[in-house]
Amino acid sequence: MIFRKSLFAICALVVSTYTIAETVKPPTLKEIMQGLRDNLVEITDGLLADDFDRIANGSMGIAQHVPIPASQVTQIADVLG
Repeated sequence: MIFRKSLFAICALVVSTYTIAETVKPPTLKEIMQGLRDNLVEITDGLLADDFDRIANGSMGIAQHVPIPASQVTQIADVLG
């Protein structure tokens, strides 16, 4: 009986995890750019206040931002030339 309950709990966890993963969508280009803007503001504020931790945090946000999807990079390149 305990085995059945454990098996049911594991199956429910797997199904719910799969469902949650399916609903997560990648950020849009606008959301990526807004995040980069927020990082730049954090760097600027850190420079103004001599807060090196804040500068480092903003810099890491820029360095590790979500990559722009290749299809959107191509579209931007086509528009900008």
